[in-house]
Amino acid sequence: MTRSTLSAIYLGIAGILMASGCQKSPPPEFGFDRVEWLKQEKLHLGDGEEFSEDYLEEIPSIMEAMFGTPEHAWFPFPKDRQIESDIVSPASLRMAAGAVASREQGEHQGLYREHCAECHGISGDGAGPTAGLLYPYPRDFRLGKFKFKSTPQRHPPTTADLRRTLMIGVPGTAMPSFSRLSQEEIDALIDYVKYLSIRGNFEKYLIWEVPAIDDEPFLDENHLQQWIEPVPRQQEIVSLFSAEPDLEIENGLAVDYEKRAKVAADVGNQIARLIGGQFWEFVVKRWAADDANVTEVPAAPSQFESTNSQYKEFVQRGHQLFLSKGGCVQCHGKDARGVGEVENNYDDWTNNWLTSPGVDPNDQSTHREFKSAGALTPRVVSPRNLRLGVYRGGGEPEQIYRRIANGIEGTPMPAGTALSNDEIWALVAYVMSLPEIQGAGANE
Repeated sequence: MTRSTLSAIYLGIAGILMASGCQKSPPPEFGFDRVEWLKQEKLHLGDGEEFSEDYLEEIPSIMEAMFGTPEHAWFPFPKDRQIESDIVSPASLRMAAGAVASREQGEHQGLYREHCAECHGISGDGAGPTAGLLYPYPRDFRLGKFKFKSTPQRHPPTTADLRRTLMIGVPGTAMPSFSRLSQEEIDALIDYVKYLSIRGNFEKYLIWEVPAIDDEPFLDENHLQQWIEPVPRQQEIVSLFSAEPDLEIENGLAVDYEKRAKVAADVGNQIARLIGGQFWEFVVKRWAADDANVTEVPAAPSQFESTNSQYKEFVQRGHQLFLSKGGCVQCHGKDARGVGEVENNYDDWTNNWLTSPGVDPNDQSTHREFKSAGALTPRVVSPRNLRLGVYRGGGEPEQIYRRIANGIEGTPMPAGTALSNDEIWALVAYVMSLPEIQGAGANE
């Protein structure tokens, strides 16, 4: 079977339930991760060499069969695996995906496009139309890393973490509060962020596999036959709809979400058998644990209270730790204004490609290929001016404690593994006292 035939089959499966007819403009599509593609070419091939362009058709086709499109998103719930199926709710996807509209029942849809895509992009790549004007750049969900959460590094945020970010926003950035939305709408956006992150992670896994499969297609004809048959064909739609009244009508076609999810799961399981279980273990299953990985915050010692007679000594202890064992001074500076000894730090979203072979962070001419592929202009990470009292991840003592204990994933902020619980609390006391010190707030 030829590559073109394979691609046609993929697209036929993914497109069975899509709208037909003329449109003024084509619907949005998930963008292929060309930055990761280019990075892997530089890592595995010689100068001027490229991967087979056949994969530029095959990988998007597999992605569409498994995850759908921005208009009709679905999720490859794992088949025969003990993973919670409520990581992403199909009802949430239907509410968050698609064009902005309201159903006859009053239910909104297109929530992501209405509230998030302008900054975060249709694909969740952090490169929406306004992204280049914002500092910091909007989050790229595809890397699977989130800064402000209650879990340690290399663990995804909990549902509660994502809800908190949506409800309060991220102070000091362009990320606003969405507290005016209903609980159902917030839940839908939370699930869609998970969906975009899992989708983006899986696309990276496929790209990483390209050097290993040696110009062979991911799925051959025999593999395809295992999951083509369950897909209802277009001519069967009318009979399906008349036989199963629970089907919904979208753009004149009947949509069976259960069958859609089953097909996606079948594709996903087949891919997992071919490239190993990494997808389920490290892309999907890690989201199922949710609260199991939350970092417990011990009770603060009595000296932490400002009414305690030893409070000032406790803050001074935090100051000394800030300058020494805590290592905070290196980035935040002696006066905690964010001007330290370390310069030209980048976050992981930039280092993801800036560390590629042949790329010099200080030579913009070496960035051109990646910027043409969609990368944003590198920006140095600025440590926080702690005297301003603006805490992007939340200003509650427990939240600051976790950021010191766990670090901030994706940034140069490390985990305070060498600090005791009381030492972390002393640092929290010192950090929270800084805005009250005379002369605070000069530069950020």
